[in-house]
Amino acid sequence: MVLEATVLVLDNSEWMRNGDYTPSRIEAQSDATIFLFNAKTRSNPENTVGMITMAGKSPEVMVTLTSDIGKVLTALHNIKLSGNAHFTTGVQIAQLALKHRQNKNQKQRIIVFVGSPVVEDEKTLVKLGKKLKKNNIAIDLINFGEEEENTSKLEAFINAVNNSDNSHLVTIPPGPHILSDVLMTSPIVIDEDGTVPSGFGGGNNDFEFGVDPNIDPELALALRISLEEEKMRQEQEAKKKMEESKAEASGSGNKQGTDEDDDDMLAKALAMSMNTGDDDVPMENMDEDEDIAKAIALSMAEANESNNDNNENNNDQDLADVLKNNSTLQYLGLQNSEINDFEPLAETLKVNKGITSIDLSYIEDDFDLENFDILFEALKVNNTLKEINFEWTLIIDDYIEELAEALKVNKGLTNLNLSHISTFDLSLITEALKVNTTLKELNVSRNEFDDTELFGEVLKVNSTLTKLDLHEDFFEDFDLFLDGLKENTSLTELNLSGCYIENIETISKEIMKNKPNLKIIKDYENENDNEERE
Repeated sequence: MVLEATVLVLDNSEWMRNGDYTPSRIEAQSDATIFLFNAKTRSNPENTVGMITMAGKSPEVMVTLTSDIGKVLTALHNIKLSGNAHFTTGVQIAQLALKHRQNKNQKQRIIVFVGSPVVEDEKTLVKLGKKLKKNNIAIDLINFGEEEENTSKLEAFINAVNNSDNSHLVTIPPGPHILSDVLMTSPIVIDEDGTVPSGFGGGNNDFEFGVDPNIDPELALALRISLEEEKMRQEQEAKKKMEESKAEASGSGNKQGTDEDDDDMLAKALAMSMNTGDDDVPMENMDEDEDIAKAIALSMAEANESNNDNNENNNDQDLADVLKNNSTLQYLGLQNSEINDFEPLAETLKVNKGITSIDLSYIEDDFDLENFDILFEALKVNNTLKEINFEWTLIIDDYIEELAEALKVNKGLTNLNLSHISTFDLSLITEALKVNTTLKELNVSRNEFDDTELFGEVLKVNSTLTKLDLHEDFFEDFDLFLDGLKENTSLTELNLSGCYIENIETISKEIMKNKPNLKIIKDYENENDNEERE
């Protein structure tokens, strides 16, 4: 039996409300999720499964890698439908979740439910597929709901990631069939040796919901009750809609008269929300920086939702012109923003003297961002910006050299967050830190490099860094890092939790004898601790 760690990426977009699958897309997906969890964990008792949703403002990790079905059932109950699915970001976050699996002997697999249109183009998907193939990650796609629109893109993606037939695309058209029944005989469930996991036999003897009630009677009963409750809910909704339609028909004669009243009420509500008129709230009672920051984030998001590219760039430029002359705004929050062109922002940072903190986390990695490199040119001359957050902004991976060059000459930045970036050339950053004299706090946790010991050379010569977060990073040679740590005189906090360092307790005690002011965070530092913590 294959030893695997699997992350299920679920589609929780608004498209999942459709009822073209039994009983609905979201319920069919939930049923299939439970089926796949049981199939994976029963094929090998050491297998683990995690779960991520990929719609809404940003993908969300619902369940970390586990063998506990209870956690998955609870998470499925808490899923909320919202917005559109972010396919590439969801897959990349699943990749990082697999990177932090406890058992490194487990093969890595991602299973994605695609129940809504894939907005990424074929070129973007192929590039992502090649990256997954390079990292030895297999991926299975369950294409349902919008299969006509998505199939050609997803086929190109699978062809790019496929390595010795380890990745599969299963397309399921609408119909009376149960999603999990189709998956039962698909290559997603059937093991590499051609066998079906215990309790999931195919043919005419398939169990209801794909679960043998003799093996797991509680789960079978829970699924049956859930299906009955869903049927009752749908019947009640249908009855309610019918009553509402009758009421609307009977009240259509009064509609014209009420429209004017509704318009007046709407106008009043808008005036109140905008605080216009003589009853405005005094400005001294408002948090101006916070309000401006929110307005900026919303404006940039709205600008990028426009279908006219020229209007988008003009809106970004107009906003940049306003910021250039603004000296009161200190925090600029652009997390989750879909910014098309970074040149206006970069030009702003070159001359603005007020902004001290900027949040650029969770920026979509759609491979179409323009002028992202200019942002780092601005950092070379900006000396007022103190903090930058790039967490989960995976595109940084392609611009790490530009960032490193900026760090060599920047004289203002004190706090930098580069966590969850995946893979990047760490040596470029460490070389920059040898000459940087202002950075005090650095977070490079949960990344996919295996040469973290390079920070040892940094600690020997850098005398300004006070906090260093390396948790869940990997050391090839911890002794090299330790040599630098012993010579360092500035560090006050070091996070090594989850780094799997042998004898970390003994080592930390020895270091702290000579460095009483140094705090070493070392929780769940070894595999046994991890198991207890889980």
